[in-house]
Amino acid sequence: MNLAYETARRWIDAGFPILPIAFMSKKAMVDWKEYQTRLPSYTELSQWFYSSIMNLGLIVGNGLAVIDFDIMAVFEHWYPTFMAKYPQGTYMVKTRRGVHVYVHTELPAKNYHNAMLDIKAERGYVLIPPSVHPTGFEYQVWQEKPILKVHELTDVLGSEYMPAVECVETIERPQYVASNDPWEDAFTTSDTRSVQEIRARVSILDLIEAESSDRSGRWYVAKCPFHEDSNPSFWIDTQRGMCGCRKCNIKACDVINLFARLNNVSNPEAIKELSKR
Repeated sequence: MNLAYETARRWIDAGFPILPIAFMSKKAMVDWKEYQTRLPSYTELSQWFYSSIMNLGLIVGNGLAVIDFDIMAVFEHWYPTFMAKYPQGTYMVKTRRGVHVYVHTELPAKNYHNAMLDIKAERGYVLIPPSVHPTGFEYQVWQEKPILKVHELTDVLGSEYMPAVECVETIERPQYVASNDPWEDAFTTSDTRSVQEIRARVSILDLIEAESSDRSGRWYVAKCPFHEDSNPSFWIDTQRGMCGCRKCNIKACDVINLFARLNNVSNPEAIKELSKR
């Protein structure tokens, strides 16, 4: 039996889009964005998963969110509270460093990253069993349960795991309403620009020396400032205003995140400093 194909078909039959991923890799072998809005056909599955030596990617979004606990101590702290509230559990996968927890939310969740966890809920995919991590670790089903359905992500994650929301009154803005951007909530003072204004005024190229890597002028590369880098591995996407490193596992970040990391300050402090530019 071709385990990769059989696994992919089970997920497709359950209504979840699956992608072919190169073995021991996280790189999709097809242009996966169209499958955010449609399921692959059985014919496509047969063409993709002709061999069991394949990884599989599950597209998140459309209500599906995956909570990525990279630190087992954080997961072990969260898990008893979760199980006390939802004794039926949910689908969970053991990863190389921690656990992926799957939930389906009625209210769309947003991607989010902090020191404790990642939330993968839009414009992306995660590896699923029996995929093999680039290090050789094989993803394993940790809890074989139906994916839990909840109203919103905060039903399963307490406030200590989620972005802080700060409401501030100003003359210009009598009542501040929290936005969908986790960093937007950090400004709201009369002498601080909005996150959107900062992103429009300050470029990642203002913070790091880089060279263009394509004719369109969209993509740049630079030596990563966070590790010894003889061959430029730091990428910059000027169209989206995002950057990251291919080697040292830095999460994709914008100009605010990058300034904070370069200067060892918090994101709210970075917003205040960049507002002066």
